[in-house]
Amino acid sequence: MMKRGQVTIFIALAIVILIVIALVSYYFGDFTVSTKEISLPHNVLKFKESRDRCVENSGTLSLLLLGLQGGYYEIPEDSLNLGDVRVVYLADAGENRLLSMNEIEQNYYRLFNEKLADCLIVPDNLNVVVNKPSVRIDFGDATNVKVKYSMKVNYGGREFDLSDDFEYAYNVRFKYIHESVEDLVLKEIENPFVRDLSFIASSDMDIQIFDAKGLSVYAITDEKSLIDDLEYIFIFGVRK
Repeated sequence: MMKRGQVTIFIALAIVILIVIALVSYYFGDFTVSTKEISLPHNVLKFKESRDRCVENSGTLSLLLLGLQGGYYEIPEDSLNLGDVRVVYLADAGENRLLSMNEIEQNYYRLFNEKLADCLIVPDNLNVVVNKPSVRIDFGDATNVKVKYSMKVNYGGREFDLSDDFEYAYNVRFKYIHESVEDLVLKEIENPFVRDLSFIASSDMDIQIFDAKGLSVYAITDEKSLIDDLEYIFIFGVRK
């Protein structure tokens, strides 16, 4: 049986341990290394870190491009050419060319794989066996992306399994933006020469319209949708 003084010492020691854990968590909360990573050779670990950044950047860039390209992966040849930017006509002489959410999901997957291939650089001293990643995007109140990536690396006569699951949550109301774009496209098709300013004024997003002869360009900025503190933008064109 422990004496009262011993109990007090153990309680004090427990409090000190909790304080140390709290301080370490506070100052090093973003610094985590798994036992799996510790066991990796330096070259393999560096490649894994580069791969992880590549996956994250591909997810972010693909979502941004969906907005800048009107939801498209391959920009149609008859799009409006503004030099470095080509604007997709979603209302084209009475034709509705707005893609469905399912089609946009597929385009995200294609964009993701393209960007991943662009940034994934394999050093000459590594032999990498990789399968195409499984990518799932969920357009809800926010936008969530899940990636399953199967990858093995052979180095120094050993095989290392770098397969991993990635999850990213973006504060982007893409589904909401798409619904607003759909309303605007339908209104342009129904009344191409009469604009419903009351609908535009009532939106909680910033809708800018640039008119030229026989065409218009819409730039929708949603201040409630942010990626790295950048407001999300969706751009599309209208041809009368």
